[in-house]
Amino acid sequence: MKPLFFLLLAVLALSAARPAAAGAYLPEPDRVIEAVICDGQDHEDLLMARVLQGVVNKTRPRVYLCCESFPAEGTDLEVLRRDILEKYGRVTLRKVKPQGSVFLYLFDRYREEFTHLYVYSQAANLADTFNAAATLAGLNSGAAVSPGMLRRLRAAGCKLPETDICEYCGFGQQDTSVTVNRWISEHLVPLCRRDMVFCLHPEGRDGGRVFFPTCYDLPVALGAAIYSVNARYGASREVQKTILDQYPPNIPVIGWDSWKREHHYVTSLSACGKLCACIDWNYDNGSVWAAFPEFSARRQTGPADGPGPEDGAVYISFMVSDGDAWHYCMKEFLLSWNGKERGTADICWTVPSLFARFNPLFLEYIYDTRTPRDEFAQGPSGMGYMYPSRFPPEYLEDFLAGTREAMAKAGLSLLNWWDLSDHNAMTGEDRELQDLFARESGADVLMLGHSSHEGAYRLRDAAAVIEEWGNFEGAGTKTAEDILKAVDAAREKGRRYVLINVEAWGERLPAVTKALKALSERPDGDRYRAIPVPEMARLMKNDPDLR
Repeated sequence: MKPLFFLLLAVLALSAARPAAAGAYLPEPDRVIEAVICDGQDHEDLLMARVLQGVVNKTRPRVYLCCESFPAEGTDLEVLRRDILEKYGRVTLRKVKPQGSVFLYLFDRYREEFTHLYVYSQAANLADTFNAAATLAGLNSGAAVSPGMLRRLRAAGCKLPETDICEYCGFGQQDTSVTVNRWISEHLVPLCRRDMVFCLHPEGRDGGRVFFPTCYDLPVALGAAIYSVNARYGASREVQKTILDQYPPNIPVIGWDSWKREHHYVTSLSACGKLCACIDWNYDNGSVWAAFPEFSARRQTGPADGPGPEDGAVYISFMVSDGDAWHYCMKEFLLSWNGKERGTADICWTVPSLFARFNPLFLEYIYDTRTPRDEFAQGPSGMGYMYPSRFPPEYLEDFLAGTREAMAKAGLSLLNWWDLSDHNAMTGEDRELQDLFARESGADVLMLGHSSHEGAYRLRDAAAVIEEWGNFEGAGTKTAEDILKAVDAAREKGRRYVLINVEAWGERLPAVTKALKALSERPDGDRYRAIPVPEMARLMKNDPDLR
């Protein structure tokens, strides 16, 4: 079967799709969406089912796959996500709970929409054949199936044609992820859409056989190529480069390598002029969230002019990190957002402006429910996660223009900025690059890094540039003790303005509440003023020592 045949099938399938809403990536969804409840015990079955979900939702989003409930920290996350979908998406979810295989339920219910079976290998060295099968399924309205599932389908009378990826490509024991991804680069990438690509690992978390990634429905529905990389190994990075060089600069690479290889991965993407849109293992139902009209909001305005800083006062602001990570937004962010501490302190939350198209309902929900003490900032380092010093200089102008546009649509005026530096502080070492972003990104405040050991700040053109304090171990503050340690270090250095990064994977808002209480109980507690980030920027601009 030749690649051109795949392309022709893809064109025919897409021609039957409903029109998309304004700015949406996918066609307008059905007003009634089937919420298929699964217990999540058979992880590989769910992995295959996600591909079917993407095929079904490609022409008309109708399927939402979820667990019954996901209680955590006093919030049922799954119920909350369904509530957001129904209220802000103006749809109705009709729950159904299949007995047994979710894959077989979807395959039987929508059998007329599937044209081909793509059989992947379950051998550890050939795990990426699933990515090839899923990409082909997205192009040709097919199904990615294991050998065992193929036998079950044949026993049930399924007559669809099949292609065994290993037989077709000649893969065997001698092959590895590198050779499979090289084949994907040569044969599948040229057939796929040009404005995005996905980097997903089709295996259990940490190499096991459970907790498979749940995000395959989105690339399948969008007709995007899927590959994987181990960014620590040169041969794997070289194949990734052959893939990414086929795309224009500044497109998102949606997915993740491993938190253990974060710097290797983001550096490798940045060197290719591409942007990381971080999805780890559990960003669910992207093929539903991306089917709604593009989100837009009015720009957040800073405080009106007022007096300058008071002598002896120490001004403290807090920013919660990891808002660029899509899976975090739909899990830990929502937990903090619905926690009892929100609204008791001024917090700046990082969010992904890419969600304006990929998940507009999330942005609509948080903008609708925020308190006067909630501010939003673009996550690092603009419209996508990248390291400015590793990015090709010839692509920076377009990146900054895209960042200005994305932030304007999302109503954002604050920007978190990460670049490689000593101590994993992520504050960067190139002041000229910092100044370029302060001048051209459209941000009023440029917040540098997440774990500074200096906490330096300055004014550059119309923007305030501030380094964020962390836990001095290469991450943001995780506990109240971390916050107090950062404040004391800032005072030792004579810092008047202290911007604290609150680590997304720590205690989060409870740590802020505890730290502020502890500061207020100190003998000099009246010196500490917790203020919003825009107010800190205003004070800096009125500080005679900084002019």
